Amino acid sequence: MDWLLLRGLAREQRHFGAFPALFARRVPNARVHTLDLPGFGDQAHRTSPTSVDAIVDDLRARVPCARPHGILALSLGGMVALRWAERYPDDVARVVVVNTSSADLSPPWQRFSLAVGARLPRLLAAAPLGRERAILGITSNRAQDENEPVARQWATWFDEVRPARANVLRQLWAASRCKSPRHLAAPLLVLASRADRLVSWRCSERLACALHAPLLLHDAGGHDLSLDAPDWICDQVVQWLPRSSPSSSP
Repeated sequence: MDWLLLRGLAREQRHFGAFPALFARRVPNARVHTLDLPGFGDQAHRTSPTSVDAIVDDLRARVPCARPHGILALSLGGMVALRWAERYPDDVARVVVVNTSSADLSPPWQRFSLAVGARLPRLLAAAPLGRERAILGITSNRAQDENEPVARQWATWFDEVRPARANVLRQLWAASRCKSPRHLAAPLLVLASRADRLVSWRCSERLACALHAPLLLHDAGGHDLSLDAPDWICDQVVQWLPRSSPSSSP
């Protein structure tokens, strides 16, 4: 099956690093594709929409794989995946969301750390390497020396393709208004980390409860579980897939 991988706020597909290749190896018959949200990565020349629905429609027009496809998405990408699956059920076969949330189920201070929000203007104005070190310090629970090569690589990418600050704010506005689907036809798996310092895992708990989906929690990883616990994500997806097949539904 084709799988589409989506990143979160102000990130691009390259920030997945080695995860897409790992997912393709570990998940049976997975053909993996990545796609940048409008305003970031190879779409940095464009203006980011101010609604998640508009982001969905933009991605849907550019999707590089056959339908129906699976979607695995992080954070804001998870909001996009859920709205995509709700609005276009024939497009999406399965959904896996990682450390995501919805505006109607969780309070703002759980959806986005107030301490991080206070630092955001300074973070956006920082030099690339300092900026990426700070972002990793928020989103990853790995040791600083382990993340240093990652920070340097990400700073290089930032120098190559600088997203507009206005696009970051437009994404934040879209995320702040995104609500949970009422129902999904596609099977859903919700993954989160208890140690996420950016978004409370309680947001994922409420989302899973509202959509009657399984919730699986990592104990130590940060917000970016594709960096901190990539094998764990793959393990959960591999174990979930047989249980989520149509033949196993009650």
